[in-house]
Amino acid sequence: MGFDGTDYEIYTINANGGGERQITDNSTRDRYPYYSPNGKKIAYSGFDGTDSEIYTINVGGGASSTSPTTPRRTTTPTTLPTASG
Repeated sequence: MGFDGTDYEIYTINANGGGERQITDNSTRDRYPYYSPNGKKIAYSGFDGTDSEIYTINVGGGASSTSPTTPRRTTTPTTLPTASG
């Protein structure tokens, strides 16, 4: 997670400290990233100023989607179903 000058975004970085890559780029405050058990997706909390929702995105980036199984105002992802991630 990092601040891009406007809001918080999700980043990945190699274990050696190199290879920083921005995963999200949107207007929500993206926080609390959580990798899926197979390492292919990241769940995170996105706050738009009114509500927090859980989103998922591929580790390589791309379009994110809201998680259909989490209620609005959920702030911290704790797990991702194995089938979807």
